[in-house]
Amino acid sequence: MNILLIADRDEHHSKFKGLLELALPKSNIVDKNINTDPFHLFQNGSDHWSFVLFLPTGSDLKRNELLQICENKKLHVMCIVNGISKDETVSLLGRGVKSLIGFDAPMDVLRNGIKFVREGGIYLDPKISKEINLKSALKDAQQEEFPTFTKRQWEVFRLVAKGCTKDEIAAELSLKPSTVQNHMKKITLITNSKTLAGAVSKGHFNGWLKNI
Repeated sequence: MNILLIADRDEHHSKFKGLLELALPKSNIVDKNINTDPFHLFQNGSDHWSFVLFLPTGSDLKRNELLQICENKKLHVMCIVNGISKDETVSLLGRGVKSLIGFDAPMDVLRNGIKFVREGGIYLDPKISKEINLKSALKDAQQEEFPTFTKRQWEVFRLVAKGCTKDEIAAELSLKPSTVQNHMKKITLITNSKTLAGAVSKGHFNGWLKNI
């Protein structure tokens, strides 16, 4: 995995590059200053950057400009924050950021955030979720419309979200395991997710699975 690390302070670069190298030892991590010309910052970015991670910066304007470029290039984005309000959370989620992590979050939270986002989901640091009214923030952020599942696909999706395996779902719905597998593939495709876990993450974030 190729990770682009963007910040405006050398000490931030050093800290998080070290954490990422420990958490994801097989990854290629490149650190750049936020004031680098966007053309050079994202040169060939859509071809080889797997993930873009923004560290706290003194220039929200510059960060937001770069976030727009990331969104246009459909890059996975995480922001590391030093405290955050509900309005800021809504703003960043609306700009295509898929994960918000506290500056002092432990390594497993950072690793989980990257994993969830790469699977097509959304991940918020548990501490951030406690500090703001998360449900209200998610309602205010732009959410995706309900997917156009068939009745059977909804049944499979809800059972997947409950943690059921393919064979358990097949037994519950009196289907062949291969049929369940086909439904799982279609659910992943319809939700524009990379994995089934990512589809479930989107389902929780967008409120599709409220009544499971």
